[in-house]
Amino acid sequence: MLTTTKVVARRALGTFRTEQRRRLDDHTPGCHCDDCVESMKKAIEQALYEVNRGMGWHPPVCALCQMELRPEKNGVGILDMADFGPLQIWDADLWKCPSCQMKIIAGFGHNPVEFHFNKEAFERTIKFYRDHSQVFEARS
Repeated sequence: MLTTTKVVARRALGTFRTEQRRRLDDHTPGCHCDDCVESMKKAIEQALYEVNRGMGWHPPVCALCQMELRPEKNGVGILDMADFGPLQIWDADLWKCPSCQMKIIAGFGHNPVEFHFNKEAFERTIKFYRDHSQVFEARS
């Protein structure tokens, strides 16, 4: 029997609520101590992971260690380079192996964010990624 996205989302939300109740038992509501913030981040990450797994998605796996990679940074810019310079910029995610620290870029959007022929918007988009995230150059 296939597990529907709705069922998986409910299970993930249940995990999140259980973690929230545990946190409230130990601390006052709205506590922002490092332990509470870290445990909530882990609970949210696990809930999202379970929802994505239920949708038929699987995270990348390290070929060396055979460990599932974890997202290190979402929303990095990838500049496709051509003979004449940057051609287009894509939005993707930076993944890292928790065991050997190998990094890959995956999870590209369906289309590029911006193209080179719209010079002003292209430069503004590249600047945004450099200021707020990270930019990688893809060479063939």
